[in-house]
Amino acid sequence: MPAWTETEKLTVELSFISLAGCWHTDPRQVASAVSGLEKSMLPRQEIVWGPAVHQPEPDKIVKAAKLSDALAFICRDLDTGAYSVVFRGTNTISAAEWLFQDFMIQKQQPWSHLQAGPAPADALVSEGTATAVALRRELRLLPGEKGEGLSLAEALVGILEGSGGPCVLRFTGHSLGGLLSPVMALWLVDYLEDSGRLDLAAKLELEVYGYAGPTPGNAVFADYLESRLEANPALASSIVKRYANDLDVAPRAWDAATMAGMPKLYEPEIAMQPLMRSLYGLCMQLAEGKGYAQPLPRIPVPSAIVPTRHGLYLLEAAYQHSVPYLNILPPERKESIIREVLQPLAASVTMKGLKPVDLKSLFAAESR
Repeated sequence: MPAWTETEKLTVELSFISLAGCWHTDPRQVASAVSGLEKSMLPRQEIVWGPAVHQPEPDKIVKAAKLSDALAFICRDLDTGAYSVVFRGTNTISAAEWLFQDFMIQKQQPWSHLQAGPAPADALVSEGTATAVALRRELRLLPGEKGEGLSLAEALVGILEGSGGPCVLRFTGHSLGGLLSPVMALWLVDYLEDSGRLDLAAKLELEVYGYAGPTPGNAVFADYLESRLEANPALASSIVKRYANDLDVAPRAWDAATMAGMPKLYEPEIAMQPLMRSLYGLCMQLAEGKGYAQPLPRIPVPSAIVPTRHGLYLLEAAYQHSVPYLNILPPERKESIIREVLQPLAASVTMKGLKPVDLKSLFAAESR
């Protein structure tokens, strides 16, 4: 097993803590769950902005869309002074987030339409990525939350302005949050340049730790992101990392070459069932010809196939998308996340006539 650093452990923990309370319909309860668990598990990480929560209005497509579909917060390490900017991954039970952020891949738009800067006109991101960026950029805090009255951009600029010297801003998240970590870091770099704040960029010690993120845009966008975040002379320094488990389907989306291996990914132990094959076929059609390509080299996260009850492909995919990344943590920290976040989330997925899901019972290897 790799020798994971303390920063890698911290960013994984923050990424999964951000999912706390996502099953609540009251934004205040969601924010309270995240801040409470963060304070309990990481008392030396002080939240200075947020958690900021977005809750969509019900509409004709998603009539019960009362679950939050975006969350972010900023915390400060009381020992080192470094700041972590945390973006929650997809709310698993939010239909709005799945429909309008994760799976909106057929249409693309220029990055320059989201943030002015030197991006080429053909540096394109998916419509879902554009929606996700816009939602986080426009997040507003509830009355009484830390940083009330400040947008995310205003909070980040304020942190840099208040720094007497170099300032670490560390962007992190898992799943959709893993996609957003480098993309929102790029947004900040372009924003500082466009607003004439190169003095603040010169202070910025940028760090990105993105876990299990899908592909945000095409190859031109990937090249542009790398050119702006890695070895950018306008920044004080940069560390930009992307982590992916090769058995996780999320980082394979939406590059046609990597998606091609999905149907046989878990064979011979687990085959892709017909319903999943239909969804897979639809996604391949939506991504066809769009030139999606991951930015940044992949840092491998070790894993192995764990037989699921009934040999369900979807359950194996869920396991590979979560547990291997949690294995970066010490066992007791991993168990705390499972107990406080993943088990309540799984239990909230209920269907009429069925008992709530017991997370560990899904995996045969975990219940022997």
